[in-house]
Parts: sequence; structure tokens; C-alpha cells
Amino acid sequence: MFIHLHLHNEFSALDGYGTAEQYTARAAEMNFSHLALTNHGNVAGAIKWQRACQKAGIIPIHGCEAYIVPDISRKFKAERRGHITLLVTNMDGWTELCRMLTVAHLEGHYYKPRIDFEMIREMDLSGLIILTGCAASFLNLPGGFKLLAELHEKGARVYYEIMPHNIEPQQAQNQLVCELSVQTEFPLVATNDCHYVLRSEHKAQEMLLAIQTKAKWDDPKRWSFGFTGLHLRSEQEMFKAFQRLGGFTDAEIQRALDATGMIAAECEGFEIPQQDINLPSMADDPDKALDDLCQTALQAKPFSDPRAYEDRYRVEYTLIKNKGFADYFLIVYDLIQYANEHGIMMSPGRGSVGGSLIAYLLGITELDPIYHDLSFSRFISEDRVDWPDIDLDFQKEHRARIVEYIEGKYGQFNTCGITTDSRLKGRAVLNDVGRAFRVPPADIAQVSKLIDTKAKRDTVKTMLDGTDEGSRFYAVYKDAARLAMKLEGQLRQHGLHPGAVVISADDLRDGSRGNLKMQKDRVVSCFDMEDAEYCGLMKLDILGLVTLDVLVYCKELIKESRSFWFHPESGEHFVWKDSPGGYMLPKEGKRVDFDYDKIPFDDPKVFAEISAGNTAGGFQISGRATTQLAQDMIITEFKDIVALIALVRPGPTDSGMTEMYVARSKGATYGQQHPIYEQVTADTHGILIYQEQIMQVISKVAGMSESDADKVRKIIAKKRDLAELAPYEQQFVDGCQQMETFSAEQARAFWANLQELGKYGFNKAHSTGYAVLAYWTCWCKINYPGEFLAACLTYDEKEDKQRLIKDAYRYGFTASYPKDGLSDPLRWTIHDRVMYAPFSEIIGMGETEAKRAAGQGPERKTRMKGFFNMKPVVNQQSDIGKVLKAAGVFDPERMFTTEEAGQLFKFVIDPDLTPTQDSGEPGADYPELRKILLDLDPVYAAELWFDIPGEFVNAISLPSGLITEEHAIAQAFKGPLCPDLKDCYDCPLGDQTGKGPVGPTMGKYNIMITGEAPGPEEDEHGWGFYEGAPAGKLLWDTLLNRQARKGKWNLPREFFYVTNICKCYPSKTRTPSHTEIETCYDRWLQHEIEQMQPRIILAFGNTSLYAFTGEKGGINNLSGKVQWNERVRAWIVWCAHPASVKRSGDSQYFDRGMETFYKILLKAWGR
Repeated sequence: MFIHLHLHNEFSALDGYGTAEQYTARAAEMNFSHLALTNHGNVAGAIKWQRACQKAGIIPIHGCEAYIVPDISRKFKAERRGHITLLVTNMDGWTELCRMLTVAHLEGHYYKPRIDFEMIREMDLSGLIILTGCAASFLNLPGGFKLLAELHEKGARVYYEIMPHNIEPQQAQNQLVCELSVQTEFPLVATNDCHYVLRSEHKAQEMLLAIQTKAKWDDPKRWSFGFTGLHLRSEQEMFKAFQRLGGFTDAEIQRALDATGMIAAECEGFEIPQQDINLPSMADDPDKALDDLCQTALQAKPFSDPRAYEDRYRVEYTLIKNKGFADYFLIVYDLIQYANEHGIMMSPGRGSVGGSLIAYLLGITELDPIYHDLSFSRFISEDRVDWPDIDLDFQKEHRARIVEYIEGKYGQFNTCGITTDSRLKGRAVLNDVGRAFRVPPADIAQVSKLIDTKAKRDTVKTMLDGTDEGSRFYAVYKDAARLAMKLEGQLRQHGLHPGAVVISADDLRDGSRGNLKMQKDRVVSCFDMEDAEYCGLMKLDILGLVTLDVLVYCKELIKESRSFWFHPESGEHFVWKDSPGGYMLPKEGKRVDFDYDKIPFDDPKVFAEISAGNTAGGFQISGRATTQLAQDMIITEFKDIVALIALVRPGPTDSGMTEMYVARSKGATYGQQHPIYEQVTADTHGILIYQEQIMQVISKVAGMSESDADKVRKIIAKKRDLAELAPYEQQFVDGCQQMETFSAEQARAFWANLQELGKYGFNKAHSTGYAVLAYWTCWCKINYPGEFLAACLTYDEKEDKQRLIKDAYRYGFTASYPKDGLSDPLRWTIHDRVMYAPFSEIIGMGETEAKRAAGQGPERKTRMKGFFNMKPVVNQQSDIGKVLKAAGVFDPERMFTTEEAGQLFKFVIDPDLTPTQDSGEPGADYPELRKILLDLDPVYAAELWFDIPGEFVNAISLPSGLITEEHAIAQAFKGPLCPDLKDCYDCPLGDQTGKGPVGPTMGKYNIMITGEAPGPEEDEHGWGFYEGAPAGKLLWDTLLNRQARKGKWNLPREFFYVTNICKCYPSKTRTPSHTEIETCYDRWLQHEIEQMQPRIILAFGNTSLYAFTGEKGGINNLSGKVQWNERVRAWIVWCAHPASVKRSGDSQYFDRGMETFYKILLKAWGR
């Protein structure tokens, strides 16, 4: 009996080919009884493997081929890593393996997660079987034989692996372990080191290696295994392969094959158990603590029908208590309390939790579920076994504080993130395979754009089969197309879930719930969300929402400009709603704070504005499709906004449901169904647009439980196999007959119709939470338009600024470019019905320059208190003062043409909206500006006149090409160096960035500095190596203030052209992938280099190293070295990234690189 005990699937990322389902299906065909999974350095695929094995009727064996070194504390590039295969026989072994892998990832990671000999010596091996691994066995490391002897003395179960691969290293390994087997009496075991399922898939696995190493398919030196046969071989195939290899008798071969069965028998008793969630205890009696909080809230809230709320509360509380969820709610409540105490705003509700009265009482949501008719059973039901899922939106700028609070309260290793799996899908696999085959990017782009879920072309195969362009592509690039189809759906890499935060009472390093690892500077579980839940890990989704930042800043502006009053007779914060000027201040009353949750949902002006299509700045409703639908629907009450948000989704729109709703809302007749159905859909014109409605219909028409109704809803909504619905259909038919609502024939017809209508249902609680935010934003715009639109212009990068400004004029406000004494460094302000842009809206103005311009720099002094407690004064003869003067900062009457404004500012005020003032002939100010360009430090000219007209170029005669002279600004002024950068979505980073790609900044000399990718501060401020961020501060402090023999270096930012290899902030993945680096280089950096023609490049980090050389690591070893790079025709000074100093606390590599850069500059300048 032979069993495969050494096998790699897709979770040996870009090394092993084949999903768990593909392997187990093939194993079942071959009548294997057991199958092991031993991926490199991880067990991330273990639970998926177990499920697939169980489904195929195969007994799973869990294990790992770990990377091992003599000592993990030693890290050097040339180290030799060995392999050791570990198989699990019981829960103790699983826990020990995961505990060891946690150490490997958190402490031993150096290129790969490594364990060491001491860990093997100290660990409890009673639940593990050790196999010696492939030709890269630990036996071949220094001290390997000694470790083997210690394992022998310890009584460990060790087997020597032999493999039938006809390559010299493996033959030598086989001979070695045969000799050792005689000496130590450890038996031989036959393994195949499987890396793909079928023999024919070896090319697919080779392509994975090519993608991993960025190699070209026709490169004779590209890395591959150099032999085949790593498929799921049968016992007969294994026997014959060993015979062909030679060196073993038939009896020895058979004993080694049979040994696999004995090992499998020892392992077959273990499966990874599904575990209960173990949360921190929040009270001695959490049920009572929860009840006390809710009872207090019930008494405090002025409900119109207290009995109804008390009854609803009792139903919810009883279910939560019976299911043991009290601590969960108390944890969330504690988080809400922290946010409230620190002035951090939360969204009114997100997801199905909006249907919970208890969540409303605790302040988790602001949605009254009875008022809004929201279902609790969509959130928690009697028979539902999984834990509730509460998603929380906080202000985006404070999300990190929330996560830090959680880690501080519960412990660093009692919390973690969740892993996500990124797969080779659609466009991504075409790009990867096409690059390896040298397919022109234009040809790949032409067919990639045809992959379209709506058109049912959501895979490479359906695109190639279903389009003429795809057929032509296949005919020309057949090999690439075939491999792309073969690889589609395989795992490419792991990522970090953007919002998930796990909280546990257990120290997650103990191994019982899998292992921990680092993912982009964050400790995460090795499992994805589904598998983490299986292991008993409870997660909260902690998300950042910029709309909340808008609302908070709007509130600040309103409070500053108008204040709020409480009138003793009204009982409301908002009074005199019918007055012409909106909310007037009463003559009597007291000042109070402003609360969004006090806003009533019955303001007809809000509905009228949305119906008129005036949706700019409105949350989730400002898009073109939603605006048009709002105009078609005609919004007359709050529930219409809820429906609007649900109906604009692709499903209802594409299916015709939205069009049907609009027609019926305007009076179109339709056939009536059963009275119960009509009652449930009374507010939605007989259409099931909410998931909760589907559940209500199933429950009320057929008497089915809410839990079963929820299961049906899930199957329909997620478009799963209709076979899953079959048992419920008969239950529905029988229930209808018992309830005497439908005959069997009518029930089946109704069921079929229900399936179709229910495909596109939206979560009503979620839609209601969004609708509240939409209402609040529109209410603010109508009642406090200047303040709201100023807040939108400050924070909401997705909104079109011209559209917002136009809206401001419609409300009787005007907008102004930055003005001295009135503008803030970074935020829009409002004075006397004028919205003033911040200084950061001047092209090229980063945060540092903006703050200097607003009075926080060394050239400023305070003259009088203003909105931000100072009115700045600028030395107008300084360089920055001249630039500000050119931008009209000191001239309150200064006007600009559209062309002028487009050259100076990041937005343009339509001149037709500007009060009429005679500013002279167009371009009258050009001579002055031309003089400023010639007199100023070129950095300010470059930053402020990025798109300068050609006539200015003619006025500048600066020489180029030599480091000893100033770089020709005229060369850069041929046009933007990165045109259309803001619209770039060529790689996945475009979906991660917060405020869009970060472009370059010009400098005085043709010297380039390349970072890796923007960090959060750079993303926020649009400025590479932003001075307020740790990396930027270290860099510029070093260049300005480091001491040399003749004084400080004094190398300001203005000397250098500063850019990043990748332009988008990788907020989820943290480190750009090689694909993303290549994409950004080809799309942007190559163009920058061609235009700017640098002669010296200071290149930071491994991302720069890969971009310029293709080397995947080693920047520390190169740091301080200078190389000529023929590709860019420039001298590159390599340097460790300044951010690495913060991470490691070791500055030696950074210092070495910077010292070299300084010396090179002195040489270049002839000093």
C-alpha cells in the first residue's frame, strides 16, 4: 500500500500547482485512501485540504515541509536552508507544529520562515513524525548528523525519505539515507515530492516558477526543476520509477512504499477540529451586564410605544443569552465607548446588525429597527450556528487608533489580522503569463478589457471562446493562452484583510488555532476568514470611512461659524425650521453640542434636492447612475432613499427589476399575488428588493422557520447550486398546504418565481444604514451648504471639485483660491460666505510648504487671531513668498483665467461663476510670472507651473545634461511627466490607494531619488517622502543637517527630482508585488526617466533594486555601492530605505548609502 506523504499544492504559492479539490478528485480516481499535504513553511491550506478530502472520501494527513537552519538568530544572504518534513498524528502534534511555525514566521523569517535545530530538540515530538525531506534535507547542513543522532536518542519517529527522481543531488541523497538507515535503524520511506496533479501539468508548474522569478519563458537560464514526474503517481508508477533509477532491490523499494501505509495509519486518527470561539470575559456575569446596559437605555430613550420595544428586546436578549453572545456585544460596546470618549465618529450602521434593537440600545448603531422595520433574524436566528458579524465604520483618519486600542486592551498576541488569498484570475493571469512569453502589453490589454462579468465573460476561457479578439489572440499566442487558462484560479499570493481584527481570550501563539505570521507589518492568522472562523477565531471588521471625516469637519465648521442653541420650549437641538434662512438662532436658549442622530428624517427639502439630481457630496448617491435613478424614482420619503441604494446595484439594474420598480412607483399596474406577499412588499410596489423580504415571505407563506428562510435566502442570493434548494422546495410546498395559502401547483410556481426575484435582494439593514448617511450628508448640504461643501472639498477625494464648487455657488456661496490670513494649510475654510482653498491646493505644495504658507514655519509670525488662531504674515521677498504672490495669495482681488488657474492650482473655479471683475487682458500678468520663473529657485517654478505654456519654455535658457549645471526645466515642461496618473488602474494597487496615485516633484538638478511606494502620509498629502512621515523626516534631516568637515551637508529637497517606483499606496498589501513594480515602471517611471534624463539616481530599497535590475533582494549588501545602469544610462547609488531604520533600529546600511551619495555629489559638482 502506497500513500503520498510529501505533496505541495497551490498553498506552496507559485511553486505548487493544483487546488485541494483537483488533488483529491484525482486521488479518488486512483483509489488512494489517504493523502498528505506538506506545503513549504505553512499550513494555510490545511483546513481546505481537510474539507476536500472529506468530500472525496479520502483521509487527510496534515503536515508541513519546514525550512530549517542551524540557528535562526543568524541571518546572512548566502545561508543554506534545509528542509524537514513533519507529519501530524494527533492534536498535540498539530499544536506543536503551529507553535513552531509561529516562531518561524515572527522570529525566524529571513526570506523564508525558518525553524532551527534547537527548536526541534526542545519541541514535543510525540505527536509528530519526521521525514528527512528532499535533496535539500537538513542532513546536509552543518550539524545535521548530530541533530539526527539526538533525535535517535530522544526516541523520535524518523523516516529517511527516498525519491525516484533521476537527478544527481537526489541520487546522492538516496545513497546517503540508505547508509544512515543501516546505522541508525530508522526506516526508509518512499515519497514523490508532488508539485502538480497530472503528468501533463509540469509546464503549468514551470510557469508558476517563471512568474515567481519574473523570468521569460524563452530564457535558457530561467529556474525550473529540470525534470518531470512530480505528479500524483500510482504505486506502480513509483515502483517502476525506482527500478529505472537503480540502487535499490525490488524488496527495498516495496518496503519503502509500504512504509507510507504504516505512517498513514498513525496519522489517520487526527483531523483539525472545529473549535468554539473563546472571547475575553468582559464581566463576572456578562449576561447581567448586558441586560443592565440595555435596560438603562430602554428607560432613557423616548420610545413612542415602550411595550413594543420591551417585547422586541426580550426576544433578542433571550436569544443572545442562550447562544452565549453577551461578551461579544460587550466587547463591541467597549469599543464604541472608547470611540465616543475620544471624539471618533462611527457610521450609523453597516450590515445586518442594523436589525438589532440591542445594538441600537448599546450605541453600536443609530438605527431604530422598529422604526425602520428591520429584521433581527437576518442578523441572528434561532437555528443559526455561526456567530453574529458586526462591521464597524470609523473615521478614516482615526481607524489606526481603534486598532491600537484593541491590541493594547486585549494583548498583542490575543489579537491579529486575517489573511486573504489573491488568485491568478482574468487580467492578472493574462498579464503574468503574457509577460513571461513576451507578449506585447498592448495585445494583452486589448483582450484583458474584454473579461467582463456582466457579459458572462468572467474567465480567460470564456473571453477567448466568446470574442473575435480573443480568438485572434489565441491563434497568435496559443501557448500563452493555454497556460493562462490552465493557471486561472490558482493561488498567487497572500494578502491582508483590510478590516478584520481578531480578538481572543487565548494567546494565539499557542498553536491550537493555527499559526501566526507577519503580513505587511501586521501579525495575522495564517488562515483566511472562513478557515479562521472554523478554528474558533472571532473577527470584527474595523473599517475607515472618509464620509465620517467629512461630517466631523462639517460639524466643526458649523459650530465655529454659527454655533448651536437649545430652545427650552422646543425640546430639540434644531428649531425654527421654517424660517427663510434655515435654522435660525432663537432669542432664548443655551449653547449645546451638535448631534447628527437628532436630525429628523422628514425634511422635504432633502427629498426634493435628491429628486432634482443635486446629489454632489451625498454618500453613496452622488454617482451618475444613482443620480439618474433618483430623478427617475422621485424621492418623497426616507424609505425611498433606502430603496434607491438597493436598486442601483448591478443585479437589479441588469435584471430589469429597477426599471420595473420605477414604473410601478409612477403608477404602472401589475398582477397581485397572495395577500401575504403583497403585505410584505407593500413598500416596494410588489417587488422583492430586500433579502429580509425574501425571508418574511418564505416564513409567513409557508410557516418555515426564520433560520430555514435565511438558509434559502443565502442559497438564492449567492447563486449556489440549485440542488441545495431541493429539500427546501418540498418543505415550502408542504408548508403552504398546511397554512392553506397555496395549492401544491401554485406553491411550486410561486417558488420558481421567488428564486428569480430573490437573486438580487439587498440587505435592507445595510441599505438603511447607508441611507442614513446619505440623508445626513444631503441635510447638511441643504442647511449648511458652505460648511458641508468645504468639508467635502477637504476630505472626499472621490468627488469632483468643480462639481462641488458649482454646488456652492448654487447655494449662494463663492469659492476662492488660497488667501493670506484666511486659508488653512490643508483644509478648506469658510468666512463670510466664501470658501477658501487651503495652501495645499497650490500645485506642488506639500504639507510642509502649506504649513509654512499658513504661518507655522520659521518665516511667519502671528499678527491676530483668526479661524486657526493666527493670521499669518509672510516675508514676501522670500522664495516661497514670491511664489505665493504669483498665486495671488496676498491680493484679495486677484482673478485668474481658466488657463492660469490650471497652471497654478489643483482645481479650477469656472470664471462664469466668479463675480465679474476687470482683471485686464488675458495673460496680462505673464511678464511678472516669467520674471519670477527666472529669478526663483527652480523647484518652486517646477512645482507651481507643471503644465506651463510653451511661451514660457522659450524664456528659460537653462543648460542641461551636466550635474555641474542646473537641470533644464524646459525639458520637464514639455508636459506633465505622468499624464493621466490619477486615472491609472493598471495594477491592483490602484484599488488600494486612498487618495490616488502620488506623482513626482521636480528639483533643481537632474538628480533623481526613487522611493518604493507611498506610505499613508504620502498618500494623504500627495508628496513622496513627505517630511512629516518617519522615512521622509529621516531622509531630509540627513541631507540637510548631517555634519561634514566643512559644515552641514545642506542638501535641500529642492535640489532633487523625487519619485516612487510604484505610485499608489499599497494600503492592504504594504509591499508592491513584482508584477506591480514592473507595471508601474513600464507605465510611468520609464517615461519619467526619458523626460528627466537623470545622471545620478539615489535608489532606495529592494523595490528600486528590482525595478532597475530584476534582482529580488539584497539591498543591504549593495547599500553604499555605485553602479552604472545601462538601462537608464545613469549612475545608481544603492541605499537601504529610511523606513528600514525605523523597523530594525539599525541605521548602518542607510548611513552607508547616504555617505556614498554625498561623496558622489561632491565629485559631480567638482567640490
